[in-house]
Amino acid sequence: MLVTTLALVSLAQGPGPAQVVLTNGMVIPGPSQDFEVLGWGAASSGVGGGWIAEAAVRGVSTGEQVSAIVGEHPGPNPQGPSVLYREGDFGGSTVDRLSRPSMANGRAAGLGRVNTGQAVRHDAGVIDGRVEFVEGDVIPGSTATWFAFSGVHVTPGGVIVQSGARQGTFWNGREILFDSATSATLFASDDVPTGLAFQLERFHGVRVSPDGSHWVAIGQFRPPHGSLRSCILVDGEVLRFGPSALFASQNRPVPPAVEALLGPTTWQSFWAVDVNDEGTVAFQASRFSAGQDWSLIIRDGLPVSPPDREQRLAGIDGRGVVASVLGESPFDDAYVERESLQDRAAGIDVDGDGIADAGYGYAGAPPAPLRPSADARTLVRTVITTPMGAAWALLRVRDHRIDRESCTALPNSTGRPARMVMSGSRDVVENDVVRQALQLPQFATGDFLVSDTPDYVVAPGGSQGALCLGGAIGRMLGQVFASGTGGQGRAVRDLDAIPRPTGTVPAAVGQTWFAQAWYRDAVGGTATSNFTGAVTVTLE
Repeated sequence: MLVTTLALVSLAQGPGPAQVVLTNGMVIPGPSQDFEVLGWGAASSGVGGGWIAEAAVRGVSTGEQVSAIVGEHPGPNPQGPSVLYREGDFGGSTVDRLSRPSMANGRAAGLGRVNTGQAVRHDAGVIDGRVEFVEGDVIPGSTATWFAFSGVHVTPGGVIVQSGARQGTFWNGREILFDSATSATLFASDDVPTGLAFQLERFHGVRVSPDGSHWVAIGQFRPPHGSLRSCILVDGEVLRFGPSALFASQNRPVPPAVEALLGPTTWQSFWAVDVNDEGTVAFQASRFSAGQDWSLIIRDGLPVSPPDREQRLAGIDGRGVVASVLGESPFDDAYVERESLQDRAAGIDVDGDGIADAGYGYAGAPPAPLRPSADARTLVRTVITTPMGAAWALLRVRDHRIDRESCTALPNSTGRPARMVMSGSRDVVENDVVRQALQLPQFATGDFLVSDTPDYVVAPGGSQGALCLGGAIGRMLGQVFASGTGGQGRAVRDLDAIPRPTGTVPAAVGQTWFAQAWYRDAVGGTATSNFTGAVTVTLE
């Protein structure tokens, strides 16, 4: 039995040891008693922060083994995991087999099996400790009934339910996405989405944006006399790349940016997809080229990173930052864009004192980062070695960004505003800060600016953008970036030499700095320039 006080987990930003958040044998608080974690499965980051997971637990005082939903509510000072709900009485209904949880702004939901007093138990959707949907009940606004729930996704206004829809006693395989906030069916598996000439057979891999305004999934369809194919669905339509007739559909041509990497080719298969509140879509696809199966992660039609045989999408955050796994096991790691979030050599901290503990290490299993969360904390599901053997663990690694957005950019020639993110460490001594500019035009050049004063000036010097810095603005000379095929720029910031108009100055603890990128663009064939959004970071 592993007893630890997770309320004391350090929130240091440096590349120190990964911190254990959840693992087998851990004792965590819960309703009426403490519980020992016997095993756990599906886990996800909470919208707005926190996390949630399905688990099997055993009461320390009673010895009773039950299924449970465990997690950590969002907040500036995490209090460690607890049992949020356990199987048993849910407002008068007896529910067991809790699974597939999700969390948004502290609200928790999941699936379970409810005892309705009949011989057969039914699937149910459980929200905030109440049974809200039961298999066999009539779907609001429909004559069909719920059948075989697949997922419940919490949104600020309600939940989006993925379920079968049955007419009478017969189910023909029809699945729906249902929005409880509007009591409307968003999509059905027998719809013909825009961009496709065929009716779908099914859809899976559903992700909902944090504010509930967008949803994505992988759809499957079968052309006449053809084999089963897949496509990327966004709000009920096949994902389209700009105003062109290029769609994210199997056997359809790839967009120019992907063709520049692999040559003229078509999509082969799709494995994962995610969307943020702005409707920016990232997905993982594969393509056979040059005798190899290549995996790519695509954002807005542009590759996030070069093709790789092992590349898996974890998700996309509100600023368009993509988290993924790159490399081949046992050397693959969690990444934000192209920056590693893990330092395996630093070890694993179990007791929360910020120091690696002897007897614990990485077992070599591929990591599985959770979807990036609004609070920037990055959690990774992997196998660790312990003095008692190997165990699945949820680890907190380096935050996927250390900044906050201080100013939003104006759109560039791509039709979207360029974004900026800082990753690394706020610690001045570590001197480890990386700037990345995202959603730039392809092959644009630019450089990074820094100041200790914010401002907002539209179209400075004839630019198409907005300068969000004021006062004494420094320019990172010698670190000009080129955005390449992926529309990304990158530079390492030296905290010992922050640029100012008359030279450089060293950074100091407690200082707050603002940063932005300035880059070349062309609108209607006319050369111009633009700016990314600005970010701010306070050093420690």
